Amino acid sequence: MVFFILRSYTNLLFLFLTVFGILLAVGGDSMFSVWMGMEVSFLGVLFLMSGDTEEEIESTMKYFIIQVIGSHLFLLSAMSVAGGWWSLEAPYLMAVSLLIKLGVFPFHFWVPPVISQLSYFSLLVLSAIQKFVPLWVFSNMELQGGFLWFVESLLIIKCFVGAVGGLGVLHFRTLLSYSSISHTCFMVVLSLQSFFSCVLYLTIYFLLNLGLVLSLWMMKIFSVSDMQKISGFSSESAAQTISFYGLSLAGMPPFTGFFLKLFFLVVCWNDFPLLCVFFLAFSVISLYYYFFLFSAMGVFSLFGGMSLNLKSFKWSWLFIISVVSNILPGLLIFMFVGVGL
Repeated sequence: MVFFILRSYTNLLFLFLTVFGILLAVGGDSMFSVWMGMEVSFLGVLFLMSGDTEEEIESTMKYFIIQVIGSHLFLLSAMSVAGGWWSLEAPYLMAVSLLIKLGVFPFHFWVPPVISQLSYFSLLVLSAIQKFVPLWVFSNMELQGGFLWFVESLLIIKCFVGAVGGLGVLHFRTLLSYSSISHTCFMVVLSLQSFFSCVLYLTIYFLLNLGLVLSLWMMKIFSVSDMQKISGFSSESAAQTISFYGLSLAGMPPFTGFFLKLFFLVVCWNDFPLLCVFFLAFSVISLYYYFFLFSAMGVFSLFGGMSLNLKSFKWSWLFIISVVSNILPGLLIFMFVGVGL
């Protein structure tokens, strides 16, 4: 499993290809430009995902099949609009293609099997970067009436799946896949309301995920049981650092993830009150098992034959970075929300 993307010029080329595809899609002046940008970005991500193990190759093939189906449906909807065919059905077809790409219910089935077998870097790309263009397209679609209610219903079910799917999961990549499912629901609703708000949410979610997977990769931790294989001060630092990131993603106050949920409430409550109620209720379920999982990691660090050195722990750079990234952005969001109110 490899995280460090700068290990070769080839990977830098594919990373540039991914970013260029996103810029091409966002800066395009037609639906074909958007489709072309998504395909260019998809090609770069596909090469970044393909690793050395059979599990990574299998996940890449699954992702390739799903994304090709979504891309073909998106192209068909764009051709329908350009050619004047199925003018009434084309927006629905385009929305379905985006739901497939984002893994929204009932197309969520590919997310855990794919992400759980990827490297940490590929996990980060799929859970954050590859969502940008579909969310941007969603923000430019005017969903109304019965179809808007239909999409809202799918998002509620998807959020529920993301909440209960992580129960009993001790494998971090699988857990992060269900976390991605839950957070995608918040992003889709924000994109329907305000794309700027969606970008803000996606950026902070990306930074939190980056800190978490970087800590996991540095310690070579893939499940909770791996914490018991590490001894010394590094285990204490890793347990506390990972716990902070995990609880923040779960939305526990006073971490940044909690203020993200508060920001979502302020932006979407007037237009989507029912979704806000359901999403917060399911977030409580996620917080329940996240709290006990990451509390258990803290117990491992204390009872694994290690002593807690407060002085060295205080100056641990991992701990300091986790505190800053999980507290300071949340306070800034709180101030931003306060000004907005």
